[in-house]
Amino acid sequence: MKLTQTICFLGIACLLFLRVSVVPGQTDNDTPPPEKSVAELLKEGEAKYQKGDILGAIKNYNAVIEKQAYSAIAYQKRARCKRRIQNYPGAIKDYEKAIQLKSELANAYIGKAQTYVAMKNHKKAIKDYARALDLQPPKKYLPLIHYNKGLAHLEIKDYKEAMTDFNKAIELHPKMAKAYLNRGNIYYHFNKSKRACADWIQAKELGNEKAIINLDKICR
Repeated sequence: MKLTQTICFLGIACLLFLRVSVVPGQTDNDTPPPEKSVAELLKEGEAKYQKGDILGAIKNYNAVIEKQAYSAIAYQKRARCKRRIQNYPGAIKDYEKAIQLKSELANAYIGKAQTYVAMKNHKKAIKDYARALDLQPPKKYLPLIHYNKGLAHLEIKDYKEAMTDFNKAIELHPKMAKAYLNRGNIYYHFNKSKRACADWIQAKELGNEKAIINLDKICR
């Protein structure tokens, strides 16, 4: 406190007026805001990720891990962020930590597989996609997992396994145009033009523009 003025009445008494220095926007009754819970930090981190604030999301997940070092979901989500900013080694490390903490976390295997694809390590990607499928993730994810696994097989020229995955993707999701396109590409590779064209026609009808190019060049 700071003494600002003294007023005396007839020499009998003096009253001291004190002024308190106050921080703008703050009062004596102000208290620090409560710490955010783990659930709040995770929710806020997801919102930031969806808005494209990847570094902000990472800060949230860092805060979760400081509170709960055993939070597999925080490591998995932070890994997703690191993959987004192309910090692939960091992403792999976080995915592996998430799996160590919760071995049945299918999303961690899927994310790790996607990271290996970005790193052009398709054999490791295939293993992680296969492990994710073993864990029986929600059915809505199965077609895309099989499709991406098929693409990884294509990259290493394992056409038989790629065909198996594309067949499964189409079985689970008959309107997946890109699966027809790539299955058609494999048929064409093995000189099965009729089957290739049939798949490309199906892909075209489902809106795939690359199939139109193939049809114009090959299936006239």
